[in-house]
Amino acid sequence: MENPMATRRRESRALRTIGQALKRRGIDLFERRCLRKEYYLQCGDPNPPYVGYLKITFSDTEITMHMYQERSARMQQGRH
Repeated sequence: MENPMATRRRESRALRTIGQALKRRGIDLFERRCLRKEYYLQCGDPNPPYVGYLKITFSDTEITMHMYQERSARMQQGRH
């Protein structure tokens, strides 16, 4: 069984990474669901004419990849 603190830390990183990805897309209102180790998001299209829905899925692997990309970008900019 996984340590509860490790689970919270992993979930916190996942949500932060998802939030950063949504911000880059201009999405600030969404519905999030988690099933096993995948996050499912449904949101309105951020671009005019604002119709339709976008469905976005983040797996554990994708979240880890985004997290390392963000960390690498910060290090290249001289921020840690």
